[in-house]
Amino acid sequence: ASWLGSGNLVLLYVLAVIGVGLRHGARPALATALLSFLSFNFFLTEPFYTLAVARQDDISTLIFLTVIALICGPAASRIHRQFLLLEESNRYSEALCALANQLTVADSDTGLWNAVTRELAVALQAECIAVTIADDGSLQTSHPPSQPFNHLDIAAIEWSRRQGAAAG
Repeated sequence: ASWLGSGNLVLLYVLAVIGVGLRHGARPALATALLSFLSFNFFLTEPFYTLAVARQDDISTLIFLTVIALICGPAASRIHRQFLLLEESNRYSEALCALANQLTVADSDTGLWNAVTRELAVALQAECIAVTIADDGSLQTSHPPSQPFNHLDIAAIEWSRRQGAAAG
């Protein structure tokens, strides 16, 4: 690629390191930086196909490639991690907002528990059922469970009621 000088190729190598850092993390980015350094040295500096360097300009280019890649790779990894945390925080805020909207229209205890369990089920991607104890001691659920409670479920509910703590 005679139209593409070594300075531009260094920028391509740095771009590859940043891309790997964003996609896969700091360690793969550092490995990419090392491989970029070695491949640039081996294929694009005289004498070709050796790890020796004959020109002073090529030494500074290799140093530039290494320093920039070592800085950019881990920085890109941190940016990616912060982006994932921001997405998670946004999902949490949206879930709280949806729950608040559901709670404002709940007109009874049953409506309140239905709203809470519905939003928890969406957030946890699991079935959620609120169980309360009626005045006569019977179990009341926010909505019918997909499977009837077995004896272990009922024992855990009773234990939680007596102890005032979560079971399991």
